[in-house]
Amino acid sequence: MVPRVRRRPLLAALGTVAVAGCNTTTSSDARFVAPRAALIDDELALEVQDLPGSREVEITARTTVSFDDESRTWSASATFLSSSEGAVSIHEDPPVEGDYSGVDPMGLFWAMTPEHADEAFFPPTRHEVTLTAAIDGETVARTTIDRRLAVAGVDEQPLEGDLVGTLWTPPGEGSPPGVLLLHGSGGSEMTSTARLLSSHGFVVVSLQYFGEPDVLPDVLSAVPVEYVQRAIDRLLDHPRVTGPGVGVWGVSKGAELALVLGSRDERIETVVAVSPSSLVWEGFDAGGYPTGTSSWAHEGEPVPYLPYPDYDAVPESADPFDRPRSFYEYSQLQAAPEQVAAATIPVERIDGDVLLFSGTDDRLWHSTSMGEQVRNRLQARDHPHRSDHRAVEGAGHFFQLPFLPTFGTSGFAGYPLGGTPEANARASREHWPVATDWLANLEDGFDAESPPVDPDVEPGTDADEGREPRSAGFVAAVLLTGTVVLGAVLYALPRWAGWIDAGSERIPEDDRAIESEVTRVDAVRYLQGALGHAIGSTLFLGLAGMLWLVGYEQLGYVSVAVAFLVSANGLSIWAWDRLQSYFAARTPEREATDDRRTLTANPLEADSWIELKAGAVMTGVFVALLVAGRFALQMFGPRLFAFLCVGCLALGNLVALATADAASTH
Repeated sequence: MVPRVRRRPLLAALGTVAVAGCNTTTSSDARFVAPRAALIDDELALEVQDLPGSREVEITARTTVSFDDESRTWSASATFLSSSEGAVSIHEDPPVEGDYSGVDPMGLFWAMTPEHADEAFFPPTRHEVTLTAAIDGETVARTTIDRRLAVAGVDEQPLEGDLVGTLWTPPGEGSPPGVLLLHGSGGSEMTSTARLLSSHGFVVVSLQYFGEPDVLPDVLSAVPVEYVQRAIDRLLDHPRVTGPGVGVWGVSKGAELALVLGSRDERIETVVAVSPSSLVWEGFDAGGYPTGTSSWAHEGEPVPYLPYPDYDAVPESADPFDRPRSFYEYSQLQAAPEQVAAATIPVERIDGDVLLFSGTDDRLWHSTSMGEQVRNRLQARDHPHRSDHRAVEGAGHFFQLPFLPTFGTSGFAGYPLGGTPEANARASREHWPVATDWLANLEDGFDAESPPVDPDVEPGTDADEGREPRSAGFVAAVLLTGTVVLGAVLYALPRWAGWIDAGSERIPEDDRAIESEVTRVDAVRYLQGALGHAIGSTLFLGLAGMLWLVGYEQLGYVSVAVAFLVSANGLSIWAWDRLQSYFAARTPEREATDDRRTLTANPLEADSWIELKAGAVMTGVFVALLVAGRFALQMFGPRLFAFLCVGCLALGNLVALATADAASTH
C-alpha cells in the first residue's frame, strides 16, 4: 500500500479558516460527474460538484470481485480540498492525503487494496466501482461506474479443430488488423486482453498452446511452432482481415515465442513482446523442473535452446525457485558462448516492427537486459523496420491491464515478480496505448479508438449477447413462423398421403388376415414416423439457417441440436419397438387382442403411444448426445460440430426411411 501522504498547502489551509462559519454544513446537493459505464482502459475525468467550498472531502472507491472462488472487497481512498466554488476535480487535483500521491486521474482505481488480506490478486474482469464523497464522515454524494472489458457487439467464438482458444471479432464493418495473443507460463489464454483489444476494433485470436485439453502438450516443452502458425492461418482466413500480415502480442514466455515465431514466419508484421527473452530456454514441467529439451519445436525438431544448469549445483544466491531472475542470469553466464549463440533468437529475420516492454525491477527473469540484447541485435544488423525497447523504471515482470489494482503484482503464489504498486501501475498505463498504436499501423487508416460505451446495452460474453438485437418482434416472428410451418406440415402430410385412414378399414376376423393387416399398419406407421421426423428435422435445419443468416449464431446451434434430437427420436422409437417385439413374452391371445386394438386405433395415435413408451430410450440417447456433444464441441468448435450434427442427422433419417421402406415392401 502507498503510504498516506499529508500534503496540505498553506494557502488552502488559510482559505479554509477564512470561510469557517460561513459554510460549515454539508450540502445535500453534491453530485459526482462520472460516466455510468466505461471500458477498463478509459481514463476518466471525475469530478464532484456542488460541495461546500474549501472543505476536506474524502473520496472512496470500493468494489467486490471474485477470484479463485473467493469474493473480496477492494477499496482505496483519498482526501481532497474542494475549491472555493465547491468542486473537486479528481483528474486534476492532487490529494492532500490518501492511498496515492500526486495528480493521477485513475489513482483511486489502481491503488485499491483488498480488505482483510495480505496477499490477493485482482482479476482482469468486469466490475462495478462505487465512489462515495464524505465530509466529516457523512456521505454527501455517491455514484457507481460499471467498468467493462468489452463493448456491445464483440463476437466470441471458440477456435475449431485442434486449435484451443477463442476468436474475437469487433462490431461494425471494415478491415481491422488481426492480432494473435500468446500467454506466458501460466498456461491460460489472454481472454481479458482479447476482449479489450476487440473492443478497440481488432480481430483477435487468444491462443492456448499447452496444458488442458489433451490435444495440447501437457507442459511448456516442445510446443510445436506449426500449431501457432495455424492460428495465424485462422486469423488470415477471417473475412474481415485483409492481411497480408498480422500482429503478435506475447507476454513472458509468450514474448519469447512471439519473437521465435516472427523470425520464422514472414506473415508477422508487428511483434509486441512484454517482459521478453532474447534466448530460447529449455522447457520445464509442471513442477518447474527442466525437461531436457527446448520449449519449442519446429518440424519435429527442438528449436536450439539454452539448457538450465543442474539445480543442485547452482549457488543459493541463484536458487531457481526463490531467486529466479538470478538463476536465469547465472544460467546465461555459465553457458558456453556457442550455446548462447545457438539459442539466441535471430530477431533480425522478423519482417516487421518489433516493440519491447520490460520492467527494470523484473525479478522473474532479466527482461530489461534481454530486451536490450534484442534491440542491439536489430540495430547491429540494420533491421529495416521500426524497433523500440521501453524499460519502465521500477516496474516488475507483470504488466496488468490499465487502471486495475496493482496490489499483488509484485509477487504472487510464492513467485517474486518485482516492482511496486505505483511503478507497476505506471507500466500498465504506459504500455497499453503504445502497443495498440503500433498494432493499429498494420492497417492503413485504422483507428484503434473504441466506440462509446452505452450503459444501457450489455456487452456480450458470447456471440449473441454481444449483438444489438434486430428487434424482439423479429426474433419472435422467426421462431413463430418456424413453429407454425413445422406444425402445419406434420399435421397435413399424413392426411395428404391418405395415412389417416389406414386403420379405419374393416377389421378381418381371420388370424392370418389380422397378422397381415397388422404388418401393413406397422409399415405405414414406420413410414409415417420416418418421414415426419425427417421433415421435422429438416425444418429445424432451415430455422437454424435463418437464425445464422440474421446473426443469431448460438440460437442456430440450438436449432441444429434440436434437429439432431428429432432425428434421434425417430430412431429411438424404431429401436424401442424392435426391442419390445423381441423381448415381449406374450400369448397368442394377448397378441391378437393387441393387434385388434392396434387396428382399431388411428395410426397417428398408435405412433404417439409408442413415442411415450420410447421415453426411456430417448433419455439414454439424449444423455449420450450431451456427453458426446460436450467433447465434440470442445474438440471441433461450434461450426464443425454443427456440420457433424447435420451429417449424423442425414444418416439417421436415411436409416429410418430405409427401414420404413423395407417394412412397407415386406
